[in-house]
This record gives sequence, structure tokens and C-alpha cells, in this order.
Amino acid sequence: MWERGSVFIMPSEDVAGWRLAAVLRQFQWETRVFASVNELQEHLPDDAPDLLALQGPCAGIADLVGHLRHAAPGARVVWQD
Repeated sequence: MWERGSVFIMPSEDVAGWRLAAVLRQFQWETRVFASVNELQEHLPDDAPDLLALQGPCAGIADLVGHLRHAAPGARVVWQD
């Protein structure tokens, strides 16, 4: 794991996203939690992170991951169902 970086998180539930953000901050990662895909996409590509973390079930996940990879080509995209 890198020692530092930036992570954008789109959680399925607020508590899980904030907990993940808190853990990553302990490792000096800059984190932001977004409530929706639209809110997340407003920040791409101008403010692209090192990692995009998607949590929970999502309709059209394959298309969403593809779009996010295109919008932020340098970011890793992970999804946890």
C-alpha cells in the first residue's frame, strides 16, 4: 500500500464510507466521501484521486467502472459489493 495518496469514496451507507475514510486517514491518505455517483463525477477529471472506492450494490456497475476509469485514467477503481 502506498504511504500517501488520495481516495474518493462513494458508500452505500454513510457509516461505512466514513469508517473507511477514518481508517485511511490514519495512514495519511486524503479522503473524500461522496453521497452519489453524480456528486463524485463532478470532481473528475479535474481533481482525480489515486483510488476510487465504490461500496455496495449498484445497477450498471460495469458501465460505471468503465466511465470512472475513462474520467480518471490514473486512478485505481475498486468496488466492494
